[in-house]
Amino acid sequence: MKKYFLFGFLTLFILVRCSKEQPQKNIETKQPQKEVVQNNGKTIKVGKGTGAIDGLLWSYVSNNFQSINLSLYGNLLYRYTGTNLEGYKIGDEVLFLIGADYNFAEYLSFTLQLRSRFANPDYADSRNLPATGGTSYDLYPYLNYYEGKFSLRVYTQIPLYRNTRGVQLTVSQVLGVQLQYFFDFSS
Repeated sequence: MKKYFLFGFLTLFILVRCSKEQPQKNIETKQPQKEVVQNNGKTIKVGKGTGAIDGLLWSYVSNNFQSINLSLYGNLLYRYTGTNLEGYKIGDEVLFLIGADYNFAEYLSFTLQLRSRFANPDYADSRNLPATGGTSYDLYPYLNYYEGKFSLRVYTQIPLYRNTRGVQLTVSQVLGVQLQYFFDFSS
């Protein structure tokens, strides 16, 4: 009889987004200033989103097939965003990830992840704000090298699908290198 390891748990976090400085007020109108981003003649107003309390619901599940050096896993995160003192609410979002990790050798592995993000629009001034919220799917292939307590990871992000509301600043592609050192606090 084969035994498979299945690990999963669910937890709830409450976070406070905060800023080192209070939002600046416009001297003439006494209203909070909005940051403005210009892109090809289009203007995007960016509101302040700090100072709200968020709730996070997170789950993780994995299954390790040691006989074929394969691990499968999934991760789900739901973020409920609160409203800050200025009445600005960043849209709630769901992040979903499924992945597989295959070990070629004791020191080399390949990882493939599919990440998705579903975000509601931001809310302020009694309305949903344009150019916020949307859906995206990204593919992340990784090549991992392990040597003792060090690991080196080379990866890229390949956008598969984007459905954004209006003009939004978003990543078109990522190429990254990650160096990690693992500390052993057991002794």
